[in-house]
Amino acid sequence: MKGTQMILKTLKAHGVNTTFGYPGGSVIPLFDTVYGDDEFRNILVRHEQAAVHAADGYARVKGDVGVAIATSGPGSTNTVTGLATAYYDSSPVVVFGGQVSLGLLGKDAFQESDMMGVTLPITKHNFQIRDANDAESTITKAIKIASSRRPGPVYIEIPKESQIDEVTKSNSGKIKVLNCEPLPRVTPEKIKKTADCLLNADAPVLIIGGGVMSSNTYKEALELV
Repeated sequence: MKGTQMILKTLKAHGVNTTFGYPGGSVIPLFDTVYGDDEFRNILVRHEQAAVHAADGYARVKGDVGVAIATSGPGSTNTVTGLATAYYDSSPVVVFGGQVSLGLLGKDAFQESDMMGVTLPITKHNFQIRDANDAESTITKAIKIASSRRPGPVYIEIPKESQIDEVTKSNSGKIKVLNCEPLPRVTPEKIKKTADCLLNADAPVLIIGGGVMSSNTYKEALELV
């Protein structure tokens, strides 16, 4: 299979069958594959920023990873506001951004932009898939990073080669991602210590964040209040 087919296969393996995106030259191979797959759908937006905001909203409502697709250059730079929103609001979003061919990288090619540098401070992590054989492992890592611990966005850059080249080997073995292990479970001792602090406080204040919604414990939080 080609790189784009591996991208879709890996997304579907992680329960993703919907993307939000706007086509452009550097991601036409990926969109061709999306449109040729009856089990997959792309929701067409009118602007790349809207694609990321839509993926963000989808992630918040469904409690799963939201995925957006944008082309290179102005398409990918338009995703910055949505990425920053997802980053500061801890929303699990994965954005695929097209890029020029590997041989043109760093040569100020038409619609080339340094999205790896741009997205570094507003994502949990970013990847550049330079080899179609790395698509499966990279996307698996990205989804795990985006959805683990404190959720957040991950940007994946896909140059032309990673989309159109043939996948010649599988990376379906166990993929380990550092710092993505589940957080330690809360022990009864810690709960008792917290309760003692609240009960003995002169003016207790509860600061409740979005984690209560993403963990589906808002009813318990209201009961505690």
